[in-house]
Amino acid sequence: MTMKHILLFVWQLPQHILGLLLRCLCAGRCRAVKRKGAAVVFFIEHFWGGICLGAYIFIDYTLINDQRILTHEYGHFLQSRMLGPLYLLIVGVPSITMNIFCRILGPQSRFSARYYQRFPENWADKLGNMAEERKLF
Repeated sequence: MTMKHILLFVWQLPQHILGLLLRCLCAGRCRAVKRKGAAVVFFIEHFWGGICLGAYIFIDYTLINDQRILTHEYGHFLQSRMLGPLYLLIVGVPSITMNIFCRILGPQSRFSARYYQRFPENWADKLGNMAEERKLF
């Protein structure tokens, strides 16, 4: 492990702690593990979509072939690297709050239809797509 890896781990420490905790909680339901660049992607049975916590991405197993969600979550991975300890406040809280509202209002609601057009989801899509185009992983 290089000094860069150690510094990145510490820079994202709150996310890594939550990611490791979630990994332990979902251990029995993990059906596949992949790498995408420096991120580790866990495909979890009976999960509720996707979430990125530091270098760990968790996605529902039924979405294993969905490149769009993988690219989107990789965008959140890049946000985490940029924002470090501020990621959970700037990205995590708004993202989870919007996700809860979408689930309450239902997928047909106007609010839900614009989920990926709002901050921070639109930024995650942009970062993930740029990384994909430039083959950064």
